Amino acid sequence: MKLSLAAKPALIKMLYLGYSGEGKSTSLVPLGIPGYLDNPGYELRILDFDGKAEEVIRATLARFLKDGLISKEQHDKALSENYDVVPCLEPTGIIQSREGKRTIKKLGIEGIATAWNTAIKQLEKWNGSWSDRTILVVDSFTHAVRAITNYTQELNGKLNQSLEWRDYMAPQQLAESLMYACSDLPTHAIVTGHADPLEVLKPTTTLDDKGQPVDELIDVIMAPVSVGKAGRVKLPSKMNHLLVASSEGKGAVVRRYVYTEPRVGIITKTPFFGLCEPKYPLDKAMVSYFKLRQM
Repeated sequence: MKLSLAAKPALIKMLYLGYSGEGKSTSLVPLGIPGYLDNPGYELRILDFDGKAEEVIRATLARFLKDGLISKEQHDKALSENYDVVPCLEPTGIIQSREGKRTIKKLGIEGIATAWNTAIKQLEKWNGSWSDRTILVVDSFTHAVRAITNYTQELNGKLNQSLEWRDYMAPQQLAESLMYACSDLPTHAIVTGHADPLEVLKPTTTLDDKGQPVDELIDVIMAPVSVGKAGRVKLPSKMNHLLVASSEGKGAVVRRYVYTEPRVGIITKTPFFGLCEPKYPLDKAMVSYFKLRQM
C-alpha cells in the first residue's frame, strides 16, 4: 500500500506512566482548553477509576485562570464542554467476611462490584461518537485492574477474598483487552498508570533440591502495574507512545516534567523521535506533544 500525502495524521495511542503525585492527571487538563498554546480543545472522555479527575480539572483550570494563562472565556468553555468525567468506583465500607472458620469485619466492597460495569456501559454510550478531537482517558490502569479483579472475583463468588493461583487468568485477559480496546477505538487514547520492577527470568538446566529448573535472572524492567506478573511486559505493545511523568529537584525547587526519553527505569517510546523534546514542562507537555502530529 502506497502512502498518501493527503492522509490524516495517525491517532495518538499513549501509555503514560509515573509515580503517584508526579502530575499525570494534571498534565492532561490543558488538552481540553481551546486556544491554549494554539490547542484546538480536545474533548477528554475520562474513565475515572481513581476518583480524583473532577477535583484535578477544576483546580488546574482555576490555577491557569489565576496565573493569567487563560481567559475566563477559555476557562468556562473548557469546563462546560470538554471534560466528560465518569467515576468508576466501588461502594466500599465495613463488611463481614469469612476467613477460614472465622467471621471478621474489614474494609471491603459492599453489595456488588460496580466499577468495571460502569466503565463498560459508558464505553457503549460513547460508541459511534469518537473522532480525532476526542481523547479516551483511562485514569488509571492501576485502579482499573483492581476493578476488573473485583468483577471477576464476584463472578466466581469470591468478592473481597484474596486471589488464588487459579483466579489470575480471567482478570489478566480483561486487563489486556482493555489496553487493546484503547488501541483499536477510532479516537486518541491515553492510559495512565504506575510502574513497578519486574524480574525477567529464564529457566536453566540446573535443578534445585526439588528437581525443578533454577531460574536465571535475565533483566529487571519497569512494567505497568497489573494483576500478577504474566502479561505485564506485553501491555505496552499496542501503544506507539510511552511517556513518563517525573520530577527534578527537591522541596521548594522541585520541577515536574513529562519525558520522552527513558526516566526512572522506564523505557519510553515515541514515533516523534527527532521532532520531540527530551522533556516538556508539565503544563505545556501534552499540548506541545499533540501538536507534533501535524508536522
